[in-house]
Amino acid sequence: MFGLRLELASRDESSANRASLDLVDGERDELERRRIDRGLARIAPLDHQPRLADAQPDRSRPRVAHDVEPERALVEGDQAIDVVGAEGEMVDSHEGPELSESSGASFVDAHCHLDEPVFSTDREAVIASARARGVRGFVIGGYTPETFGAARSLRSSSVRVGVGVHPWAVEEHDDVTLDRWFAELPGLLAGADALGEVGLDRLRARRFGRDLDRQSNRMRAALAIGREVGRPIVLHVVHAHPEAQVLVRHAGALPALVVHGFVGPTELARGWLALGAHLSFGPVALRSDRTLEAARCVPLDRLLIESDSPHGSALPEHQGPGVVVAIAAAIAERRRDLLPTIAEATRTNAERIFFAG
Repeated sequence: MFGLRLELASRDESSANRASLDLVDGERDELERRRIDRGLARIAPLDHQPRLADAQPDRSRPRVAHDVEPERALVEGDQAIDVVGAEGEMVDSHEGPELSESSGASFVDAHCHLDEPVFSTDREAVIASARARGVRGFVIGGYTPETFGAARSLRSSSVRVGVGVHPWAVEEHDDVTLDRWFAELPGLLAGADALGEVGLDRLRARRFGRDLDRQSNRMRAALAIGREVGRPIVLHVVHAHPEAQVLVRHAGALPALVVHGFVGPTELARGWLALGAHLSFGPVALRSDRTLEAARCVPLDRLLIESDSPHGSALPEHQGPGVVVAIAAAIAERRRDLLPTIAEATRTNAERIFFAG
């Protein structure tokens, strides 16, 4: 075994703000399992079984602050890697599989950011390229109410949109701004298809020198709004799954819940499945064996695929929604299913959650 010390830093932060993680080859999964077990052991027993409400869809409803480049880290030999996905898993950014052919199947990209300025000059071409690969639907995740207008302008029969207050935005803005945004969310959700992104991001809190209390309070408020309004809830969770699961367990009956960009071992996936959540797998599944193995255990009616475009990968060929075809193919191969089976299941799930209204 050998140790690797990874300095996790964004392209624009100083060395004083860097957060370090010690990872030992071969022990990461075991350490992760122990961390999850410790977190779940602290959860007080509930006097009820967590469940998801049967939300009745409302059929009457008719520059984003994400980093443009993925966060980066350096390992031995100065090889660039990306820190992406639900657990910040390190993913090699230099090589990758070719995008798979769709074999006539059709897909829905359950989480992307087509509203971002990076697509302002070629958005139509990006969408056309994805459609040529069989991607028929797109779900745009929300960052803050201030960015919702750009997303809402793209809403159509094949494009659905979310509005939320991303945990990064929680760290970036003062309480006065956050209070105003949370007050606006219920009204804005009348013209949206999902609440989110909301959630917890320990790496982002650590960057600001904080614990998770600030984000936890806002996630608790977001879950209450989602429960009241009845919109699907899209979670962004990074290095805080036990804490996020506690909040969900105590939030009462919730609408459909989606953990976007899931990365992690099978045990972590099963924890979310026990809470009734859907798991959405992005480009990390093309590189992470343990994440791909987790996808194998997800029931077909809880499985989603996403590009998180343009943030899901540093590889140019993987930065458009069309990458969901390759993700579906990788999952199908691991599960020993046919590609059309995965395509149909993930498309049906996305349509049921986001396109019912």
